Amino acid sequence: MRRTAALLLVLVLAGCGLGDEPDEARAGLPDGVTVSLDQARSDMATRRVLARVQNDGSEPLVVRELQVRLPRWGVPGRYEGPATVPPGGALNLAVEAPTAACGDGVDARVRLVLDGGAGTVDGGATDRFGAIARLLDRDCADALLRVDAGAPRLEGREIVLPLMFRTTGEDVTVGSVAGTVLLDLAPGEDGRLDRRLAAGDRWSRDVRLAPARCDAHVVAEDKVGTLLPLQVTTRHGAVTTFLRPAPAVKGGLLDSVVRLCGIGQGDDPLLDD
Repeated sequence: MRRTAALLLVLVLAGCGLGDEPDEARAGLPDGVTVSLDQARSDMATRRVLARVQNDGSEPLVVRELQVRLPRWGVPGRYEGPATVPPGGALNLAVEAPTAACGDGVDARVRLVLDGGAGTVDGGATDRFGAIARLLDRDCADALLRVDAGAPRLEGREIVLPLMFRTTGEDVTVGSVAGTVLLDLAPGEDGRLDRRLAAGDRWSRDVRLAPARCDAHVVAEDKVGTLLPLQVTTRHGAVTTFLRPAPAVKGGLLDSVVRLCGIGQGDDPLLDD
């Protein structure tokens, strides 16, 4: 069951162009096999990343285990199979990403434990769309800046969300906060924070929000709508990380959207004249 949930089957026609990978993704792996890494937008609320194993060979490839190794990870991320990659197809294997240290680059390597004569093989993997580099940089920013959200409160037709910032060992500049598919910045709230915090500083700021759309399905199926993008600059560079509210705060935000939208009450106050 765990394997089934972790395994996303993506059959890709050979020669469609999506299977083309640079040479570093092929070195050390069996002929016709490449591995690339990615993180889906819906997985940004979790630590899940996808290792896409492409099999351009003529025989099925049975993966017993896959390890993803990055210099900035203290331990490998692992997938435990088995999983069979059909000839001319690909599988996305889900891996739980360890927390990364600050640093530069990705330099991903993979280890595959395969059925048959290939045994255990090591090779390179590409960061297919740059999502892994962004994940690593978010981890660095999150280690240097702790952001906590307090209980949201309603003021008129706006949601007021208290934010508490605390730096750890380095100076950090907090740039701006942005809205999501679920939560917009309220009228008059530009999201600019523009605050430089020295190591050990604390700072608080309320952000005013409003529902981005009043749709019961959007609220019920929300995965990333309460992850507010936060621009942060450290000595390692600028990065967009996410404010990740605690479960109780997330529940309060969703309840506030429901109340302001009148969901379940037969009307929508945001559509009133």
